[in-house]
Amino acid sequence: MNTRANGNGQGGPPRLAPEPWSLDDAIAAAIAEADETPFTFTYNGKTYELPPIKRLPVKVQDSLSQGRTDLALIAMLGADVYDELTEKMTIGDLEVLFNEWARVNGVESQGNSSRSQRRASSRT
Repeated sequence: MNTRANGNGQGGPPRLAPEPWSLDDAIAAAIAEADETPFTFTYNGKTYELPPIKRLPVKVQDSLSQGRTDLALIAMLGADVYDELTEKMTIGDLEVLFNEWARVNGVESQGNSSRSQRRASSRT
């Protein structure tokens, strides 16, 4: 009787390789369950929209993590809308916008949490 080694060196039928996990299928399932509602806000009488944070392209997240909010906003809004939005915007205005966008997307803002911790620790 002739037996071949299966994948573990023992006799018997060869084991089939498991199907690879599908990132595409997992993403489709996550999208089906996620809230895909854009963040809509008004500023200086005009309405703007930012995408849900979890739907950002990785390159946009890279820009944000490097502090390049200009590149991130241009990627999300387009250059013309970015120019219109930021014409009169201050850094403080932008911080308020990003904090609220993060809050509604379930992401804790690092700026607010560190400020709160400093205030709490300085009270006696």
